[in-house]
Amino acid sequence: MIIEKWGPENQTSQMNPEAFISTLRNISKTSTIRISNGQRVMPYWWDAEIQLKRRECNKLRRFWTRKNKTQNDPLPQEKVNYKKAKKELKILILNSKRAHWKHQAVNSEKALPNKE
Repeated sequence: MIIEKWGPENQTSQMNPEAFISTLRNISKTSTIRISNGQRVMPYWWDAEIQLKRRECNKLRRFWTRKNKTQNDPLPQEKVNYKKAKKELKILILNSKRAHWKHQAVNSEKALPNKE
């Protein structure tokens, strides 16, 4: 596809500079992968519960970080709360991935080995 955009060999050497630059820009545009409207595609295992827990975890992390700048406690309660929330988030993500994987494996004949 890119070679077709480039043109024949004998023609490219005779191109004027503006046409050559235009051709290079078109090649660059067609070969660059872009995400439309800046939105990422959510993973198959992502749900509303994980999103809420992630927001809570980020809020606790920010609170602990800001509080840690002013106080020098060896183990503040905010850090304990953040670590607990982060662990709960990881568990939620793992459980969601496992559940979706099991659901996909059951529904797909090709997902299981040695099934013909």
